[in-house]
Amino acid sequence: ERTPCSKRQGSKKGTKDGKSKSSKTSAEEQTDRLDVNDKKTQKNHKKKSDGQVAGTAWHEDGCLWGPGVRNIRVKALNSDLDARYRDMVKARREKVHRDSAGKVGYIHVPDMERLGWSEFHRHWQKERRRGGLIVDLRGNSGGCISELLLPRLAQSCLGWEVPRRGAPCPFPEAASVGPVVLLVDSGSSSDAEIAALGFRQLGVGKVVGTRTWGGVAGVSYDSALVDGTYVGGPVC
Repeated sequence: ERTPCSKRQGSKKGTKDGKSKSSKTSAEEQTDRLDVNDKKTQKNHKKKSDGQVAGTAWHEDGCLWGPGVRNIRVKALNSDLDARYRDMVKARREKVHRDSAGKVGYIHVPDMERLGWSEFHRHWQKERRRGGLIVDLRGNSGGCISELLLPRLAQSCLGWEVPRRGAPCPFPEAASVGPVVLLVDSGSSSDAEIAALGFRQLGVGKVVGTRTWGGVAGVSYDSALVDGTYVGGPVC
């Protein structure tokens, strides 16, 4: 029985279409998906055989140069100690805020030098207004700012200024508005121990933790050696 011409032509046509579709490469399929009116898009998606974007070249400094290429140089830190410290303090502060429903603040003072003083003031203005405050001196290596730190912690709120517009603020402005607790451990040394003792004697609040280092001493590093190191010794 003979097949009608219309069916034979349709069969050939379908075979031809199937052949052309199977022979189409992945690159052609990708080009078909691009907007034919956007020449810039086609140029950016056209790849070389080695995977490099057309129109670009590697420079002698190790960077890829060409249209649409943006090179970013990243300078690595010589130590991640500061980053890890920030992460640790942030985790502790978030835990205090979460457990107290935001009613207790947290400040960690790493030493009694410039870093400790700056870290204290970085968070003092915000954390002291929460109704309660934890000042953490654990691991504090000492220094000489206890005489600056204690007056701030000992200053209690004498009253409140209530403006016509805005939120009330304590008076004096730098006063803490609630109870203060001081945390210490065996790593709290030198001037941190002086701060803890003064904190307790002034009646600012409770000192919580373990026995401190117990070595309050002034040290001088005036003797320089030929290899760039220093020799220090107690001076008081």
